[in-house]
Order: sequence, then C-alpha cells, then structure tokens
Amino acid sequence: MSYSEGMSIVGLEPCVICSGEPARTRPARNGRLLYECARCGLLYRPAADRPDPEAARRRYLQHRNDPADAGYVAFLGRIVELTRPHLSPPGHGLDYGSGPAPSLSPLFERLGYTMTDYDPVFAPTELRGPYDLVVSTECWEHFHEAGREIARVVELVRPGGVLAVMTELWGPTTDVATWHYTSDPTHTTYYSRRSMDAIASRYGLTLVACDGARCAVYVRSAEVARCGPQTGQAGSGEIL
Repeated sequence: MSYSEGMSIVGLEPCVICSGEPARTRPARNGRLLYECARCGLLYRPAADRPDPEAARRRYLQHRNDPADAGYVAFLGRIVELTRPHLSPPGHGLDYGSGPAPSLSPLFERLGYTMTDYDPVFAPTELRGPYDLVVSTECWEHFHEAGREIARVVELVRPGGVLAVMTELWGPTTDVATWHYTSDPTHTTYYSRRSMDAIASRYGLTLVACDGARCAVYVRSAEVARCGPQTGQAGSGEIL
C-alpha cells in the first residue's frame, strides 16, 4: 500500500500531538520515513529513528547560531518584529531552547523585557514561570514528544501572556522528499498550519500574528488544557 494511493495505514505510531490514528507515511531526505497524521497534518519520525542525546548534542554544536553573525540576527529579527506590536513592556521573558550561544534575549531586552535563557543541553536553568513572554525559535522541530513538551512551554506563559514560535512549516506544495528541513538528523517533528491550529485549540492559544511560513505569535487564554498526549513525566524539559 503506497502513500500515493491516498489510503490510511493502520498500526503506525500515533501522532505525538493529537494521538491521531491512522497515520500515513512519506519518504524524506537521507532515506528517512516520516509518519503523517491524518487528523492534524503533523509529520514526525518514528521513535526508533530519533537521535540519542549525545548524538544530538554533537549536531547542535555544528549549528551556526552566532550572535555576532548579522545574517543570523536578521533571521531572528523576523519573530521579533512580528511579536513587537503585541508586547507590553516592561515584563519578564523566556527564550525556551536558547542553544549554546543565546542570541534572541538581547533583542527582546532592548524592547524592555528581562530575559531568561533556557536550554536543556546548554542552559538547564531552573524555570520560575509564569512569564509574560515566551519565545521558542527553531526549537519545536527538535521535540521528540511534542505534545508533552508543547504543554510545558504553554504552561510557562502567564494567562494573557505572549508565546512566539518559529519553526518552518510544510504544506501542500512542499516536496517532503527533497525538503531541506528534513536533512538535519536532529529534526524529528514537522508542523503544518493545520498542526499549529490544532495545537492552539488544544492548549488555549489565540493566534494574533503569523507570516504563514515560519513565525507565529499567540496569546494564552486563562483556561488551558494542562497536557495533551504524554509519555513519561511532564516537565522533564527534554528537547532532544
């Protein structure tokens, strides 16, 4: 049974966002196989094909996330400019998934926010939320158990606070088999606009701005489901 037949395949691992069944399969780069959730449109790698923590750490150290790189800072500026109209400084903010060389916090500090950098590998800081602003850039694609980790991120945002997310989306025109985003061995989860809508609905988020391709800004409502699909303990901070 092939994907092109448009038929569902029963028995694959359920969606890590909505536990949706059935899923479909799609070929990706480097010979990888991705599951596609028929319910929310999430693409995700099978559990057996996700990198172990040490392999992922070595790969992260190869990323060119240099705060002195003007091009990289301009790239991050996309989410800053999209978020700016929805900020109410002064406030306390969190960069969730800041990486080995935090670059985003200075940009929001200039807008009046006191920022905390958090990364489970490079900056395992104790989190003292809720925060007025949580920014998570080029991070969600690394989540193994995305439903559990996204629930944790949302819970760090105070009701009425802002969540800004940056991750490249796939859509109907994306050739998944050649898509560059699937070539990084630490990327395990790929979102569509439908996936992001499902996340917003599940976790009490209202979309206030987006560029339709990579960046989205949400406001958290007062009421939010604490967790979606889970494996293990919530709040472990696993991002690898």
